[in-house]
Amino acid sequence: MVTTTAAIGPDRTDRPHVRRRVVLGGAGVVLAAVVVLTVTARDIRDNARSADVLGLDLGWAPWLVPVAGTAGTLSAVAVVGMLLSAAFLTGGRMWATPVLVWTAVTAVRVCVGTAEVFGMPVLDVLRPRSLWFFVTEVAVGQALLTTLVLTLVVAAGCRFLRGADAAAVLTVLAVVAVLPPVASGHASSAGNHQVITSALMLHAASAVVWTGGLVALVLGVRPSRTDLAAATTRFSLVAGWCFAITVATGVVSAAARLDRWSDLVSTRYGVVLAAKVGALAALGAFGWWHRRRSLPALAAGHTRVFLRVAGAELLLLAATMGLAAALSRTAPPNELGSIVFDAPLTPAVRWIPEPVLLAVAVVAVVAYLTAARFAAARAAAGPPAAGRPAGAGWSHRRTAAWVAGWSLLVAAGTVQFAQVDPSGTVTVLQPLVAAFAVPALLVLGAPVRLARATGRAWADRVADATESRPMRLLRQPGVALSLYLAAGFGTLLAVSGNWAATRHGVHLLLTPAVAAAGCLFWSPAVRRPATGMVVVRPSAPSADSAERSPGRG
Repeated sequence: MVTTTAAIGPDRTDRPHVRRRVVLGGAGVVLAAVVVLTVTARDIRDNARSADVLGLDLGWAPWLVPVAGTAGTLSAVAVVGMLLSAAFLTGGRMWATPVLVWTAVTAVRVCVGTAEVFGMPVLDVLRPRSLWFFVTEVAVGQALLTTLVLTLVVAAGCRFLRGADAAAVLTVLAVVAVLPPVASGHASSAGNHQVITSALMLHAASAVVWTGGLVALVLGVRPSRTDLAAATTRFSLVAGWCFAITVATGVVSAAARLDRWSDLVSTRYGVVLAAKVGALAALGAFGWWHRRRSLPALAAGHTRVFLRVAGAELLLLAATMGLAAALSRTAPPNELGSIVFDAPLTPAVRWIPEPVLLAVAVVAVVAYLTAARFAAARAAAGPPAAGRPAGAGWSHRRTAAWVAGWSLLVAAGTVQFAQVDPSGTVTVLQPLVAAFAVPALLVLGAPVRLARATGRAWADRVADATESRPMRLLRQPGVALSLYLAAGFGTLLAVSGNWAATRHGVHLLLTPAVAAAGCLFWSPAVRRPATGMVVVRPSAPSADSAERSPGRG
């Protein structure tokens, strides 16, 4: 558990650290802006000449759009870093001000995006009708409006909520707020848009978490050396996974957007992509250096090596984000994104399962298997319990049910499986599997009971979250049934309207939503006589509860 209460804000007792934060943060912002403007300058000038031929006055809008997009990404990174620190790293305080800055930058993006769509200067489109048309009729505007609303919710949460659990929920919400503009870019109109869009969403989410955590460690208020070493060790594992996801999803996206390998050197898109690949390779080298040198030095109480290397890594990450923003503004050689037979890695991209659901399933299964190993080790070291011989580990049947449940969820959410069946049978079966088979298998896996059996603090924290007051409210029979029926009805509308092929975001939300509602409805529960609330039945009474109620079993 994180016990430090330092705030992510100015620390007047450490002026050199404050100066370093200001200089390093400002340098990162300037570097990202310079990179994105340098890379996109040629396209911006070409578009300006085309607009002059058509008699359009674009003003500064073409230059402001990529800068505002980069500023939005950097603001999101700062917010995610602050929330990660409060939830998992050094226990910093949640401030609403950085989130409101992100909200303001998103509002600016709405204004400059409207100017770009109408082909007019920014000041000439600041009218309610123009802005309303942009946020309701244009896909990019709808995405920015979604991000704007989510940032306001996160800001309200930072203002009124406290505690590590609230920070964890807000962290997830902040990462989700990054995704709508990503999903509305070039990939949303691609021929194989489900795979490309999901890959880009995972790419952006992992990059924001990775960069945000590093920002929290380097630019946040410096904790004690012991706390910094512990937080860096915890984050090192997360950073490794984020780097792997970023590289893998980048490969999938690039394979779908390039016609041939020579496009990497013969097209502007390929050159920018190659530069980004080089930057990622350098960041991987930084990670290797941290594991070999920085982390051992931190464990020995020396922070200077880590802070210097991590500062350079942050600057490289800022430049990489500038390249990513420029890449999103550059038309790929395979503009339609269709997978042709001579394209790189065609089979892998064509048949890859739904990337977002696959990533979530892998995390859930790995966490479950890790917890099962801890539970088995604890059982082997402890005395035999009632109904369980000494040394007995976690049930293999429950483990198999958990793995099967997540595997079926991925299969139910993979649109490509339905596209190979012209009769439509698979399209009908997928939501039924998500609504009935997946919840039954996940509930049989008994994850809460497993978390309690591990005896680990992080597992107990997860189990406590499932037994919190909001979760008890959701498990009330009436509420759970209502959610189950609503999710099933939404899925039925999505299938009948063929939204899975045209609105990937709706499909991506409904599939896990109906499975989660089913888990709430079918999870084992017991009614509390005093309040009527529904809670998960514990696997075994604690020693304190046994002393208070000796007659209960």
